[in-house]
Amino acid sequence: MNRRLLVDLNALKANYRLMQGKVKPARCAAVIKAGAYGLGANRVACALSDAGCDCFFVATAEEALELCSYVSGADLYVLEGIDAQSVHDLRNARIIPVLNTYVQVELWAKSCAGGQPNRCVLHLDSGMNRLGFDEAEVRKLAANTRLLGRLNVDYLMTHLACADEAAHEQNPLQLRRFEQLRAHLPPCRISIANSAGIFLGTEYHGDLVRPGIALYGGNPKSVGPNPMHEVVRACGRIVQVREIHRASTVGYGASAI
Repeated sequence: MNRRLLVDLNALKANYRLMQGKVKPARCAAVIKAGAYGLGANRVACALSDAGCDCFFVATAEEALELCSYVSGADLYVLEGIDAQSVHDLRNARIIPVLNTYVQVELWAKSCAGGQPNRCVLHLDSGMNRLGFDEAEVRKLAANTRLLGRLNVDYLMTHLACADEAAHEQNPLQLRRFEQLRAHLPPCRISIANSAGIFLGTEYHGDLVRPGIALYGGNPKSVGPNPMHEVVRACGRIVQVREIHRASTVGYGASAI
């Protein structure tokens, strides 16, 4: 075979154990969205389970439903939350949604009507401005104690925008903003750090960290050596080596010299 992508599952496990050791006593999850970043979510999840991981995050309901049989007994979270089509499938499979809007909270609470509240995560937007409750929605939810009481909240979470730059002012700003937002809600375990956030210090670890790209060998820091083990290596056969005169051009449009 001329082209191969080599995936080192032992290196993957080593990366997980490195980060789990760094954040103890916090819990270390694994983000395996988009087919574990293209490496195959099923086999990656099984390898990480062998390494001690019992908590996984994916992006979509479809990913979660395909994966749930491979991580039986583990906690499986869906970052996009729910909609009218996925809510009952997730509830029946005991998959845990990350609720990003007030509408999603109402939908999840309604699906659990008449029974015990099913587990969920509340995502508070501390400055990423991508997904999550803004301050107005946090206050609205806090004021609706009846609705809030119908939720079984595992964690309050947020997501860092600039964690790969350790000195960036956005990091402590988001930390303070998250504290301000969650002060409106009942006390709960928290989740802040992504891959890069793990390396910002213990104040960002909370109760659960959610590494993604660093698990697969990506450098969680914008500068400095990569502390992670290489997981993926592309191999191929060189077909031809050419020697050209300095005045010659290369490629379409003769644009390279």
